[in-house]
Amino acid sequence: MGKHSSSTSGWVKLPDGSDATMIETSRGRYHWKPHPIHRLALFSESDLVNPLVYVEMGSTMSLVLESVTAGFQQPIIASFLTLKQKSRMEGKWTSIADGKAQVLAVKSLFRVATFSIS
Repeated sequence: MGKHSSSTSGWVKLPDGSDATMIETSRGRYHWKPHPIHRLALFSESDLVNPLVYVEMGSTMSLVLESVTAGFQQPIIASFLTLKQKSRMEGKWTSIADGKAQVLAVKSLFRVATFSIS
């Protein structure tokens, strides 16, 4: 197996106006961006229409890699897992923040009710 190197950047704005995360590999630049059918897909910098890799949802989640990705699948999978983990962490923190906000709202309502009853 050959050694694969890649780097993942933060969100970038693409020429088509969409937001994406860029990964740079020995084969060039690729962009993970939201997709209306597949939720998330990876596109070549030269073709932002036809995905090379995409997420397929069913009873389980699958990552579908087109044959043209042979030879640089490791950085693709690593970048996907990194994005998925970041997404989970952001969702976790959002859920925690939402939960705390709901608890504070309930406490606030309880205090108002307590004061209005007294």
